[in-house]
Amino acid sequence: IPSSKLVGDLKKTDFGSIIALPVMVKGTQLGTLVLLREMSDAFNRDLIDIIVTFVNQASISIENFLLLSEALENERYKEQLKIAQDVQKSLLPDELITNDGFEICAFSQAAEEVGGDYYDLHELKKGNFGLIIGDVSGKGTSAAFHMAQMKGIFHSLALNDVKPGEFIKRANRALSACLERRSFITASYFWIDTNESKIEFCRAGHVPALLYKAKEENINLLEDSGMGLGILRNSDYDKYVHSKILPYAKGDVLVLHTDGIMEAKNKDNDQFGIERLRESLAKYTSGTPAEIKDGIIQDLMNFLGGVKLDDDYTLVVVKFN
Repeated sequence: IPSSKLVGDLKKTDFGSIIALPVMVKGTQLGTLVLLREMSDAFNRDLIDIIVTFVNQASISIENFLLLSEALENERYKEQLKIAQDVQKSLLPDELITNDGFEICAFSQAAEEVGGDYYDLHELKKGNFGLIIGDVSGKGTSAAFHMAQMKGIFHSLALNDVKPGEFIKRANRALSACLERRSFITASYFWIDTNESKIEFCRAGHVPALLYKAKEENINLLEDSGMGLGILRNSDYDKYVHSKILPYAKGDVLVLHTDGIMEAKNKDNDQFGIERLRESLAKYTSGTPAEIKDGIIQDLMNFLGGVKLDDDYTLVVVKFN
C-alpha cells in the first residue's frame, strides 16, 4: 500500500527496504504489518511469500478470536436474559385471589427481550381489594431488578390500606429514591369496594383501562390524567395525582393492559391501538373473564399475522358479579 500515509512517512527515513501489508478481517483493515531493513532490496520473492502467509494466518487468528469473543458475549447475554426472565416470572402471582364480588383472569407474556410488566391483586379490609398494574421502562436485567423494587413497594403500600391517590404519591416518593435516573414506571391502582359496588382508581401515566357497562352496553376509557412514577422526583409530583370513583354493576367488565398490546404492530406497521382493543372487548363481554381474555389475545394474534411482539404484553380482565 505505497499510497498510505504510513509508507509515505517511512520513505522519508534512512531505511533501504520497506514492506507494509494490511491485516484484513472480513473486508475491514484492522492494522498494518510493517517490516523495515536498512539495506536495499532486502525482501526477495520467497521472503515476501512467507510474510504474506504470516499476515494471512494472523488475519485468520484475529477473526477466530473475534468470533470467540462474540460467542462468549452472546452466551453471557443469554445467561443474563434467562435470569431476568426467571426473576420476572417469579414476581408475578401464580394465581389471583378468588372472591364472591368478581371474577378475575390475567395473562402476561414476556417478549424475547425482557421488559417489566407487573400486576397483582391484594385482599384488603373485608370486601375491599387492591388491583395494580405497572410497566417498568427499559428491558433486560435492569427492568427485572426495578420490577422487584416496584413489587416490594406496591405490596407494602397495598397492605397498609392506602387509597389510590395516596398510594401513587407514596409510591413515587419511594421509587424516586431507588430508581436509576433514566428509569420510570407507569402504573394504575384500583381500589375495588365490593360492599358499595364502586371502584376508586388513580393512573400514573399508564395506558387507560377499559370499563364495559353492561346496562348501557358501552365501553369507557378510564383516561384520568397522571404522570409516570419517577419522572418528577419531588413534592411537585403530587399535584399531578388525581383519583376518581366510579360505580359498577353486575355484568360490568374492567380490562387492564400494558402498552405492549396497544403498540403491537403488524407487517404493514399498523398498531393494534386502543380502538381495536375496544372493538375486541365488545365482542366477548358476555363471556367469563377467561373467555374475554382468550378472545382479545386471539384477535391480537390475528392482527399481527405472525409478526413477533417486541414488548411484553399483559391483560387483566375483571367481571363483576
